[in-house]
Amino acid sequence: MATQIQKMREKAESLLAEAESSIAEGDVQKARGMIAESQQLVSDAQDAENAVMDIKRLKGEYNRPTNAVPFATEEVATDNENVKRADGYGQGHVNANYTPAGYVKGLSPAIQPTWVREKMGANLKAEADFYAKTWETWFRDRTVNASKFYRTASPAELKAMQENTDNEGGYFVPEEYRNTVIHNTGVPGGVHRPYCTVITTGLKDGYMPTFGSMTWAVIAEEATYGDNTPVVGQVSFTVRKSGGTVKVSAELLEDSQANIPALLAQIAGEASGRYEDQQIIEGDGTTEAEGLRTTATDGPDTATNSAVTVADFMAWYFALPAQFRTNAIISTTSSFLGYLAAVGSTDAGVHLLSSLRESPEGPIAGKQVAVFDGTGWDSGAAIAASEELGAIGDFRSYYLIDRIGMSVRRDDSVYAANDQVGFFIRKRGDGRVGLADAFRIFKVKA
Repeated sequence: MATQIQKMREKAESLLAEAESSIAEGDVQKARGMIAESQQLVSDAQDAENAVMDIKRLKGEYNRPTNAVPFATEEVATDNENVKRADGYGQGHVNANYTPAGYVKGLSPAIQPTWVREKMGANLKAEADFYAKTWETWFRDRTVNASKFYRTASPAELKAMQENTDNEGGYFVPEEYRNTVIHNTGVPGGVHRPYCTVITTGLKDGYMPTFGSMTWAVIAEEATYGDNTPVVGQVSFTVRKSGGTVKVSAELLEDSQANIPALLAQIAGEASGRYEDQQIIEGDGTTEAEGLRTTATDGPDTATNSAVTVADFMAWYFALPAQFRTNAIISTTSSFLGYLAAVGSTDAGVHLLSSLRESPEGPIAGKQVAVFDGTGWDSGAAIAASEELGAIGDFRSYYLIDRIGMSVRRDDSVYAANDQVGFFIRKRGDGRVGLADAFRIFKVKA
């Protein structure tokens, strides 16, 4: 049938091409006849296509997904029909046994797609709720004794299970028990953003003015004032675009019970956070955001090029000017934290932990710790010469400039040849070190 419909559409296109040629030759009357025939073929093809869809729905052969919301074009079309006929008749009369378009014939109401179940009649909704509760009872009883459910179940519960089950208790698990995605989030991202200064701009490029301090001193009688002109400067920024593309098969979108676009937005947010943290740490400041390792001030080198001592750490701490220590945090990696936790563990002296009851990720020297294990800082598992293991500083002096937040755009056509849907995810912004002196890098001796 699909082949016949396609032939009708191809014939209609051919007639239109012939009509154009006839018009060019001056035979308008012949062209009109071809146009009318082409219009009739298009109409017949559409009617045939609609009839095929209706037959599939009635026979239960329609390709039904289990999405929480309609995504595919056909799903949206059937859901729109449901919206128009939500009362079952379309005339203000509620039909308690109404089966919406998209209802999978032969399956329990409990495992219909969520967007279909929302528009089922009241009787079907009640049946779905009852089956879900019965299935839960069977599942709980089975963990205690395989036959307990069948000894204690009511006739209605037995009927509910037997109508759609095998002898082990259920072909069909209610949707709530399978609408779960096991997702590995990877390295946590966005750990620095809460401590930074975040501004939103409507411009592509711009700058933030800087204004230095002044000196204050005794002025002798009849003496001139000293020159106290503060140094004025600026920190410029350039809005850049970052993002990525995810290709998803049409079958996955149609058949997945999970909200795939929402899940993609979640993992994109995680990836964006990791990228932002990496840029805050080591961005080159030219084609990327400006990172601390590019601009911030180095702390004093360690005493040796193969170890970090408590004295080295305290030297870094006090190298940060006092005005920035009050709100300072420490940015480093799990590997370096693990190294610090072991400092002094074999000799008498200062220990990071006084007992195993304390969290090794807790405040160090009274300062919160932002831990990022992605690309950025050098690994501190084994200390090596010239490594940069982290930083301490007032991250309010690091500026994140947001132009446009993360956006997800769906394109059904660009990968249509492979029957895939493309999701294009991007955001625009920049990052700049406002005051380099507000940070000190944990630097190992060369």
